[in-house]
Amino acid sequence: MLGGALLAGTAQAGTPVLHSGPWADVAARKAASITGLAPDEMDPLTIADLAGNRSLVAWPGSLEPCTGEAARTSQVSDAADRAVGHLNYGRYAEARDTLTRAAVSLGCLMEIASPDSTSKVFYLHGIVHALEESPADAQRAFTQALVIHPTLTWDESYPPEFGQSLFEAAAVALAQEAPAEVLVSPRYSAQQVRIDGRQLRLDAPSMDVAPGRHLVQVGGSAPDTFWLQVTPGDSANVLLRSEFPDSATDWVRQPDRAPELSALLAHRFGPGTQVFVLPGDGSAWKGNAGEGGFLQVVASTMEHVKEHHDKIHGRTEPETGPPVTKSEKPFRLRKDPHDYTEAYSGRTDPSDRFDDMGPAEFTTLIGVAAFLQGTIWGAKTLKTVRDLDQECRGGTDDELSACEANGSASNTQKSRLPIAAGIAIGGVVVAEAGWMWGGQSAGVAVEPWGNGRGVALTVRR
Repeated sequence: MLGGALLAGTAQAGTPVLHSGPWADVAARKAASITGLAPDEMDPLTIADLAGNRSLVAWPGSLEPCTGEAARTSQVSDAADRAVGHLNYGRYAEARDTLTRAAVSLGCLMEIASPDSTSKVFYLHGIVHALEESPADAQRAFTQALVIHPTLTWDESYPPEFGQSLFEAAAVALAQEAPAEVLVSPRYSAQQVRIDGRQLRLDAPSMDVAPGRHLVQVGGSAPDTFWLQVTPGDSANVLLRSEFPDSATDWVRQPDRAPELSALLAHRFGPGTQVFVLPGDGSAWKGNAGEGGFLQVVASTMEHVKEHHDKIHGRTEPETGPPVTKSEKPFRLRKDPHDYTEAYSGRTDPSDRFDDMGPAEFTTLIGVAAFLQGTIWGAKTLKTVRDLDQECRGGTDDELSACEANGSASNTQKSRLPIAAGIAIGGVVVAEAGWMWGGQSAGVAVEPWGNGRGVALTVRR
C-alpha cells in the first residue's frame, strides 16, 4: 500500500458504525447486540460525518496542497521560456531557480494544466542538472517529466551532451516499473477530475499512470490543484467526500461499489479497522476498512419476510424431518422471524395440531378469538343500527311510519353494543394475560421485535 499520513478527521471513539441515520443511539444498540459490546463502545456516524473539513482527500497516501501563491498556466509557460533563455547564455543557476519556482507554481494552478507545459518544466530542469554535472538529480527530473508525459521524447534541438543518455536511462527504468492506478470515488464524479491535465470520464473513472508524482485537479475552469504520489503496482483513491450521497451505505450490497465505501472508511479510521454498516433496510454488515468488501451478518427486514413466507408455505427444507406442505403444517403461534428452527419439526399428522399447545398459548388464543368475535359482532351491530336509522331521515308519512316501527329494533341493537365492546376488551385482557404468562413460562416468550415496532411470540419446548 502507499505510504503517507492518513488525514483522519477525528479520533476514533469506539467501533465505527456507519448508519443511514438519523438515530445514532438505535444504530449503536443494534451494533452492540451483534458484537457483544456495550452501546457506549460503538461510534455511530453517518456519511455526512465522514465529509470532514476537506472535501478532497486521497487514500492510500495523501494529497499535497498548494504551498505558494495561486498561479496561471501562462506564468508557468513564461517561466519555462525564461529558463530556456538562461540556458542559451550559460546562466545555469538562474535557469535552475526559475524552474524551481515554476514547479511550485504547478501545484498552485487555478487553471487547467497542460501535459506538455507541465512536463517541460521538469525536462528543462533535467538538462540544467546534466549541465551542472549532477546526473542523479538530472535523472530524477527527467523521470518526473516522463511520469507526467509518458510519450515524451528527446528534443533533437538540444545536443546529446545536454543529458540525452540520462533521459533515455530514465525512460528505460520507468518502463520497467509496474504501472499504478488512480481511481475517483464516487465514480459519477470522475468528470470533475483531471490527472496531469487529462480528464477522466464517467465510463472510465480510473486511469493507469506511471508511478511517481502526479498533478491532480478537481473542478471546472478554475480547479483546485494538488500533487499525488503513487507507487508501482498500487491503487490510489481520490475521494470527493462531499459527493458521497447519504444512500452510500447501500453500496455494501454492490460488489462494484463497496470498495469505494471501504476506501472512505479506511481514510477516516485507518486500513484494517473493523467497521459495521447499517444501510437502513434492517440488515447489518461488517468488514475491514480498505479491504473492499463487506459481510452480511443480519438479514434485512424483507429477507426476514421472505424467509417467513417460504417457511409458512413449505418452500424450504426444515432442519429436521421431511418437507412440510401447507396442509400438513402443525398449528401453533408463530415464532420470532429470526428463528424458525423449531417452527416445523417434520410432523405430518394433522391430528397432533393441538397436542403441544400449553396453557399460556391456549389462553392467548382464546383472548385473540374473543377480541375478533367482539369486534366483528360490534361492527355488524353498528351497520344494522345505521340501516334502521336511515329510514328516519326522510319526511314522508311512509318513512316516519317505518321509523316508528323500527325504533324498538334499533334500540335493541344499540343495547348490544356495550356487550360486544366488553367481549372485545375482555379478549384483549385475556390475550395480554396469556402473553405475560407465556413470557414467564417455558411455553411462550414475549419479546420486542423490529426495533420496537412489534411483538414476537417465541414458542419454546
